[in-house]
Amino acid sequence: MLETPVPSPEAPEYSSDDLPENNDPNRSQQEPPPPLPVEREDSGYYGSREVSDSESSSNTEKVSISFSISDIETLEYPEDSEDLPTLHSKIPFLRDLDTNPDEYTYIEGDTLNFKDKSLHCGIPFKTQYEGVKLFTNNFQDCNAISDPTFTGLLLKAHESDAGKICEEILQKHQDEGQVSTRERHFLLQNKDKFYADKFYEFNQNQAANLKAVPAEMNGLMGWAEIQQTSYMNDCLDCNTTNRHHGKHLCEYRNMNGPVDHALPRNNGSWKAMVIGVFTLLNLPWHTSPFLLNFGFLDESEYDWDMHFPFEMEVDFRATKLGRAINERLRVLNHRQSVPVIIEFAWAKVKDKENFAVSFYNFLRVIKDLQKGFLPPIIVAMGITMPTRNCTGNSYAKSKRENCKQLSSARAIAYCLGVPLLEIIIQRQPVIKNPRLEWNNSGEWGMNPLFNKHFLPTNEFHLRLATVLARAINKLDNICIPKNMSTVETLDIGEPWT
Repeated sequence: MLETPVPSPEAPEYSSDDLPENNDPNRSQQEPPPPLPVEREDSGYYGSREVSDSESSSNTEKVSISFSISDIETLEYPEDSEDLPTLHSKIPFLRDLDTNPDEYTYIEGDTLNFKDKSLHCGIPFKTQYEGVKLFTNNFQDCNAISDPTFTGLLLKAHESDAGKICEEILQKHQDEGQVSTRERHFLLQNKDKFYADKFYEFNQNQAANLKAVPAEMNGLMGWAEIQQTSYMNDCLDCNTTNRHHGKHLCEYRNMNGPVDHALPRNNGSWKAMVIGVFTLLNLPWHTSPFLLNFGFLDESEYDWDMHFPFEMEVDFRATKLGRAINERLRVLNHRQSVPVIIEFAWAKVKDKENFAVSFYNFLRVIKDLQKGFLPPIIVAMGITMPTRNCTGNSYAKSKRENCKQLSSARAIAYCLGVPLLEIIIQRQPVIKNPRLEWNNSGEWGMNPLFNKHFLPTNEFHLRLATVLARAINKLDNICIPKNMSTVETLDIGEPWT
């Protein structure tokens, strides 16, 4: 750009007598010289300059040496000006001029601009299978992913941008009220990965509240999770020490138990459906207004024996579990469909030879059900429940084994893109140091979780209700709307794959 000289009071002034003679006969008919230009911003003064009376009176006698705007506009661009972007172009970057064939076509305001098209139809199942195969030593064991600390580092290598893109599309729909057709298609194709990422984040936030404390301190402070004896001031409902007794009714008095899904029922304002079989079979009473309990009344339905090869996707209709869950999903019509939480209980698994194989096959059934269901289907991992012959050592050993299984389930579910809800309501052992336990003393009341009959107490249901309520709040923020307003854009006919 040509720089316009800035007038200065100290600059010498030239009169018309000092200029070379011009014999142009039409000179007197020419227009007067242009007015003084406005100072440039980088000259230290910006804005219109006031003209003194002396300068105003001598304007007709003196000539300013400057370029006017009309002079600049007549300048010609070089011959290769086609390489420059045109004015008012909607293409913001030069890299748009040479679009990568693996990237989406540019559309103004679209979330998918410059994104990789290979993510559009989701992560291929074969890729997910290879990840699980690597983690589980060809489905032989879960030693590599049984440590929660190492599992977290391992999963970072399997992160995908699909979940983040889905979050951006949902945010755009919330802000603008509509998305493009290809954005909506991308969201529906990658919803499982989006749900899995969000609940992985939810579980990490839960674990952030835990603090490692010496295991012997819990015994010295009377923080036993199983009450061995009875006391005179025990709660009459749950038969255990209950420091909350008197402030409200014990949660064990009334429970939100499972109902028969085959019976007709009135439409309710439920936030989610829970299908439990062990830990989640009986829910806290005050969850009944927003949680529909369709737990398994017949445990024979809790069976997913299959003969599909590991590298293949399964048909849920080929298993009892898939058919049983589908019957419950069809009770609510499309307009009333809500998220589903289904429990995976190792204690109820018939074939306990290999945890990796059982959990992997369980998730394959859930993954196939999710294809035809818009709200998320979340798999919940229950806690360690003591048995009749339970001792202090056997209970601690069971909790340690459950902690390893939870770490393995976290890795397998993340690879397959299935959301996992971790029910963290009891102390967990630190895998690397058996003398320490993870405890949430800031939120948990230090009351027993089980009475001397090994039955859940008021404290158990209070903690469980807190986790479920927080999970429901999370679901309110991530559920994909049933009716998304879409706008037809230039992406029609674009090959997305």
